[in-house]
Amino acid sequence: MELSNNNSNNIDIAVVGIGCHYPGSRSALELRENIICKKQQFRRMLDKRLPLSEYYDPDKSVEDKIYSTQAAYIDGFNFDWVKRRIPKKTFEGTDIVQWLAVETADKALKMPGTREKQYPMKVLASSLEIL
Repeated sequence: MELSNNNSNNIDIAVVGIGCHYPGSRSALELRENIICKKQQFRRMLDKRLPLSEYYDPDKSVEDKIYSTQAAYIDGFNFDWVKRRIPKKTFEGTDIVQWLAVETADKALKMPGTREKQYPMKVLASSLEIL
């Protein structure tokens, strides 16, 4: 898609699929079901993520502290770097959020109605591109 600086409001956008990975849901259908059932995924903050003993204070006026003890976490996410032929050093040196984004984009591109070969993904020097 090429955008120009003219004031045209006509921009073509193609939605090829939906992929998501949220706390308590690994697909758009699970997320929808959780919303309809009013499921909440919040729980006490994990000390390995953010030790409440160091960062929590119920007084909102205290600087450099948080005043919530709850968070929602994505559990059980594993990225198969071997299957995707990603070098181990690249995988280890990249934040897990990047791999979550790759996995989510891949889910969207593999939805029924999309053709996987039409949207090949490859890794080049630690940056991901959709060709």
